[in-house]
Amino acid sequence: MFPGDKAHFTDGQYLKFESISNSNYEVSRAWRVKENFRDILYRQTPQADLSLFHIWKQNAKSVKIKERSEVAEMLESHEKGIINAMKTGANNARAERLNGAIQELKTVGRGYGNTASFSIAILFFHGDLDLLPHK
Repeated sequence: MFPGDKAHFTDGQYLKFESISNSNYEVSRAWRVKENFRDILYRQTPQADLSLFHIWKQNAKSVKIKERSEVAEMLESHEKGIINAMKTGANNARAERLNGAIQELKTVGRGYGNTASFSIAILFFHGDLDLLPHK
C-alpha cells in the first residue's frame, strides 16, 4: 500500500473523499485516472497488468483532460516497450542512473575543453577502470 491510500482513511476522511470524488470536478477526474494507473503497479501478472493498462489508457482519454490524454497518447506510442517491460520485468534503471551520474559530472566539471576531455572524465569516474599498478 502507498501512504495516503483510501485504506488508511478515517471514517470522516472517507466520507469527505467520497463526496469530492463523486463530483465532476476536473481535479477529481484527474485524480481518479492517476489512482487507476497506480493499480497497474500492484503487478499481479503481466496479462492482468496489460489489461489494466489498456483499460487505463481508454479511461485517461475519456476524461477529456488535455494533459491526461497527452500522457495516454505518449504511452500508447511506446506500447511495445511497455508491454515488453511488463512481460520481462526489465527496465532501464541502470542506464538512467549512469546518465544521472554523467550529468552530475558535467555540472561539477563546469565545462570541458572538448568532447575528448569529457569522455576521459566519464571513463575515469564511471568506466570501472583498474587504476592500480600491476606488478
